[in-house]
Amino acid sequence: MNNDINSLISLLEKSVSPYHCADEAMRLLKEKGFIDKTGQMVIKCNYDRVEKFSNGMARVELNRKWGFIDNTGAEVIPCKYDGAEDFSEGLASVVKGLNYGFVDKVGNEVIPCKYDWAEDFSEGLSLVQLGGSYGYIDNKGNLVVPFKYETADDFSEGLAPVRSNGKWGYIDTTGREVIPCIYDNAEKFKNGLAAVGNGKGSAQQWGYIDKSGSVKIPMKYQMILDSESDFE
Repeated sequence: MNNDINSLISLLEKSVSPYHCADEAMRLLKEKGFIDKTGQMVIKCNYDRVEKFSNGMARVELNRKWGFIDNTGAEVIPCKYDGAEDFSEGLASVVKGLNYGFVDKVGNEVIPCKYDWAEDFSEGLSLVQLGGSYGYIDNKGNLVVPFKYETADDFSEGLAPVRSNGKWGYIDTTGREVIPCIYDNAEKFKNGLAAVGNGKGSAQQWGYIDKSGSVKIPMKYQMILDSESDFE
């Protein structure tokens, strides 16, 4: 156990919060719970599975049902959901049966579980699927962008990639198509630029566009490697 504790302390040295626990550290513990940087158990959890803290809450599983605890260990949202994701912008997606909805941090189901799929909120909107099509809702559950896209992605820097008739383009947060759906592939915007591609397989060519849709780096590359610091 001493070796385990030493390993845990080493893994947690870079942690900002004393209640954060990395996945690797969790696997080393025989008891499920959370330790601080000294190896002291600060929250004992009688759950089948616990996830790391995010935005002051941690997902926990008991008897195949999911809920949330706060950083005192109190179960603020009962383990009654078939699935759950971390909180983002004050809401967390939860699953009842096969349907997705959202709860707030005190457990109110502010958006009913009625969607076939739901992504975390990003820039005030969540990408949701219903009946095979994708649209976006706000944090009150209002439909902002109709269910008319074949697939889509989260908003980033005010724009989101969407696919219609097999081609990708971009919409703003009102649903206006600001960059036409003319690309075979499209990534989210980072630092004012987005990677877009045309062609298939070995013939695929990638480049970058700006928010006006102007090509800033010609589509002549076979591969774009994602980076957290793209064009900073």
